[in-house]
Amino acid sequence: AHSGQSSEWDETIARELGANQVDGKWASWHLKVNISNTFFDVTHHGPNVSKFEWLRENQARQYAKNVVAKYIAREQRPPDVIIRSHVHQGLITEVDAFGHRVIMCITPCWQWRTPHVSRVANSDDLSDIGGLWLRVSNGKVLDCDLDRIILPNSTIALA
Repeated sequence: AHSGQSSEWDETIARELGANQVDGKWASWHLKVNISNTFFDVTHHGPNVSKFEWLRENQARQYAKNVVAKYIAREQRPPDVIIRSHVHQGLITEVDAFGHRVIMCITPCWQWRTPHVSRVANSDDLSDIGGLWLRVSNGKVLDCDLDRIILPNSTIALA
């Protein structure tokens, strides 16, 4: 979503990692995939989590409930894991939504603050830098965690 014209870097990375092409594309705008009987719903944009630290999980939980409700309304299996990005602040929360347990994840970002972010975000909004990892087996999420890199505050772009 933020990787070159028409997501050219998404395509390059997916191809280099050995992804399968679907409809002539290596990368997907909205990935719905079953891994080890665990259903994932993955896309870039998701909830706009609160700027107030004590409220961050609230919007993510409500967003997850809405995603599950839409699947149920279409009589489809709801996801076991929802992964989003965009807000650049990692978060993991478990949600019970309409009798279905779902793990809602927001990934950290992969770079420091850029000049664009410096123009559109508050100066005290620092991005989490790192990654999200999950371990699944037989329809169960066995482990889920954020790995964050602790970096000093910076207002310049490194990437």
